[in-house]
Amino acid sequence: MTIRFALVLLVAVSLQAQVKVEKTAWHGWADAVVLENPVAAIVIVPSIGRVMNFSLLDKSGRPAEGPFWNNRDLDGKPVEPTSQQWGNFGGDKSWPELQSEWPTIQKRGWPPPTGFDAAVNTIEIKGTEITLTTPVDASYGVRERRVITLDKSTPVMTIATTYEKVQGDPVKTGIWTITQLNSPENVYAETVAKSVFENGYTNLSPAPIFELARESGRVRVRRDPAKSTKMGTDGNWLLWTGAGLSLKIERTSTPPEGAEWPDKGARLNIYTNPDKGGQPYVELEIMGPLQVMKIGDKVGSANRYTLQSHVD
Repeated sequence: MTIRFALVLLVAVSLQAQVKVEKTAWHGWADAVVLENPVAAIVIVPSIGRVMNFSLLDKSGRPAEGPFWNNRDLDGKPVEPTSQQWGNFGGDKSWPELQSEWPTIQKRGWPPPTGFDAAVNTIEIKGTEITLTTPVDASYGVRERRVITLDKSTPVMTIATTYEKVQGDPVKTGIWTITQLNSPENVYAETVAKSVFENGYTNLSPAPIFELARESGRVRVRRDPAKSTKMGTDGNWLLWTGAGLSLKIERTSTPPEGAEWPDKGARLNIYTNPDKGGQPYVELEIMGPLQVMKIGDKVGSANRYTLQSHVD
């Protein structure tokens, strides 16, 4: 009887451990898609080309407050490709490297390239796999595809991003993934033993980094409320910690040997935004290796996002 009961219980758990896909409205956007398993949920909004939420489920089975920062002032607003002001919606997205080359390639330094950041994405739902596809960016001649999946039973999301060169002259670029997160208790970046940086990290800001501390195998950073900061390491994972919750983002794809990296050789960046303007967030950024892309070329990267609750 005990063995039979255990088998029945195992079958019941197995049947419950699955991902559901639901189309719904979310914070004013009518086209949102939710991926949900028994413990976590992802919210994707194709009309602004972003993953806007990744959270655990609360006791009622609904998505709880997650770590992703959202700009509530822009809830339900459309993208504006011709605007000279950046539509800072929040969430998770990708931009083409190098930012320093934007003035040359797209003839303006800011906002980011329209096709990547201010365009309606098409969405394909294949089982429980969601694919967002951008139009071809006019300046880079590149189309972006992002495949988003959620584990069947754990709070683990994977996003695989591909850039495809479709038109235009060759361009040197790479995949830069940006995840905007609520103001943290701490943020950590992996450091490696054989770092290209003397101290295992590099300061990418003109001013000193606010409360940076070296620890075993990582550096800890806190958000400066008074000014923006940016630092980088050549590790492969980043960790955000908040009240009772953490989010780890790690590179799961393998870069080619001898690849060229942006930002003095950084593979990870942490950007912190000040309180000014009422936007106290941080960005965890996983950089991609640079390569010259010509028509027909593709580059890819994949990152894993893992949520974990903590009892204080």
